[in-house]
Amino acid sequence: MRLALILIAGLLCSPAQAQSSKVDWVVSVVLPESPHVDPSRLESVLRTRLTDADRLTGIEPGDNLVLLRVAGGTALVSLMNSPIPKGELQEICKYAWYWKAACDTVKDHKAHLLIVL
Repeated sequence: MRLALILIAGLLCSPAQAQSSKVDWVVSVVLPESPHVDPSRLESVLRTRLTDADRLTGIEPGDNLVLLRVAGGTALVSLMNSPIPKGELQEICKYAWYWKAACDTVKDHKAHLLIVL
């Protein structure tokens, strides 16, 4: 879960991308298990990593879903309690030239985070 939080914080550190009214990023983070997403912990981690210029202005928790108000836009973090569908995962993995064993390494994952900026 710590890796997922770091990835989320890294993605949110690009306020120029988040200021657009369209969806600029859709990212899936593969998780070995289906964890509980703690919105207050997520907010705490993000507040330590984001600068004042990034303007984290609020967080709205829901069931397996967190909306973050950042840089005048919205980031959605959703816990999907299922693996990425095999067809989608295979399609992504075939382009992972930088990680040859990607599909074999993550094939048994149990859940994933869907992050939309």
